[in-house]
Amino acid sequence: MQYLSHGQYLAGCGAAAMAAAVFLAAVCLIVFSFTGRRLKKKLEKEYGPPFDSKKAKGAAAKKAGKTL
Repeated sequence: MQYLSHGQYLAGCGAAAMAAAVFLAAVCLIVFSFTGRRLKKKLEKEYGPPFDSKKAKGAAAKKAGKTL
């Protein structure tokens, strides 16, 4: 049976930890995308559509007779 040196063992554990981090990041990305959609719908239902500062600046400029 072949034994791993200390350096090979650390390299293998590091590679396994990086693979686990990539996998968990992908899982979090999927979960947060679904919960974010649900949260966005809930917030729009309770508080209305989100504020768009660009549209507000354009409306204020039109009201003042200026162009952006």
